[in-house]
Amino acid sequence: MAKNRSNKISLITGLDDEHYQTDSSNMANANANIFTQQLKLKEEAKLAIVLGAKMARMQVEFERQAFNKKRSSFYDLMGINANLDKPLNIDILEEMNIGQLQAIINDLYCLIETNNDELVNLLIERDSLSMEQDSILVDIEDLQKRVEERAMNQSKQSSLNEPTQYVYIVKRPQQNISKKSIFQNLLQKAMII
Repeated sequence: MAKNRSNKISLITGLDDEHYQTDSSNMANANANIFTQQLKLKEEAKLAIVLGAKMARMQVEFERQAFNKKRSSFYDLMGINANLDKPLNIDILEEMNIGQLQAIINDLYCLIETNNDELVNLLIERDSLSMEQDSILVDIEDLQKRVEERAMNQSKQSSLNEPTQYVYIVKRPQQNISKKSIFQNLLQKAMII
């Protein structure tokens, strides 16, 4: 009977050891997943930052080329060549009457107003993207701190042989709204323009 009882105890402890081993292996897998997610987020953020700047430059260049191709209405009215290489010079302006000069002035004012409106919109968009980038970088730093704390706690627990504790990362509802990365948003905006 005593021998039978010791077999039961060893069976029970064997199961408990297996249970603790599976818990520790699950914890190691969870830690590995957190580390890989952290690295993946860091790389995606770095890529988005680098590509975002390149995409912005490309977009500005594209808009500049489109603007250079766009002719002003007074060029059509006056029958003047719209090559920007050869701007209006004094001789051409002296040949124009006051009505034509006033049309040029009005057209330039409209062009200035349009450019100012576009500049304001682009600055607002830049600030919005900058705030979004800062938010992502703060989230990455928070995740990195949490992972480092988790690793320190894990090493302390393994040295003390205490039971493991689990940390759950819960997304806030507003983080769940947009599932696109910054790069995808920039690419989509570049394709629309």
